[in-house]
Amino acid sequence: MACSKYINVDENIPPSNITYYVEGNAKVATKLILNLSVYNGKQGGFAIVHYLEVVTCLYKKSLDFEIPQQIESAIIKGYNYELKVSNRKVAIEKKKLENKKGGYLIKLKIVVDPSY
Repeated sequence: MACSKYINVDENIPPSNITYYVEGNAKVATKLILNLSVYNGKQGGFAIVHYLEVVTCLYKKSLDFEIPQQIESAIIKGYNYELKVSNRKVAIEKKKLENKKGGYLIKLKIVVDPSY
């Protein structure tokens, strides 16, 4: 597994950040995860805009398709969504953080699924 350092996307305290994780072998990635952690839910708008830009780029580069409107909507409106693209499962998951500021985590997963 490979992972990134935290990429801070705003100046909140603590700052919202993006991280990514890649699983697979030397030849192929089998799982990509892109996380957005927002610690102050009321001030997460800029972080979501930045995250959507990164998600759009990753989606295009990894799947060679434009990002569907349903994925964009799930990120912006904050709901879970899943779809199949070729032999991959693509999912958006949102989870509330246990903090007093209404924080949350949004996760994009692109996983090779041999059952597809």
